[in-house]
Amino acid sequence: MAIENKGELGHIEVNADVFKDLAQIVSKKHNEVVPKSDDDFASCSISRDGDIKITVYLKIKQGKDVLNICQQIQKEIHEVIEQMTGIDVKNINIDIQGFINEVS
Repeated sequence: MAIENKGELGHIEVNADVFKDLAQIVSKKHNEVVPKSDDDFASCSISRDGDIKITVYLKIKQGKDVLNICQQIQKEIHEVIEQMTGIDVKNINIDIQGFINEVS
């Protein structure tokens, strides 16, 4: 599924995979988290009404501030998507899949 925008010069379509890719790019910038797996990093669904729901699946390094890290990732994903596509995503979920030990 995709989000469509019709302008005076033609039709623009943003595929759901674009939102997943942007969420992955943002999340990978944070060294406190790792993806659940490379194949299952994020999911994105678009309702018939055009509402977008993104879920990012992460593991967090033990001893880190989970709430702060997740809120920062949500904020950055929202900002990047809005800046790059002009779309205001209201539903960005972080699904913590577990914790990992930090390697010294």
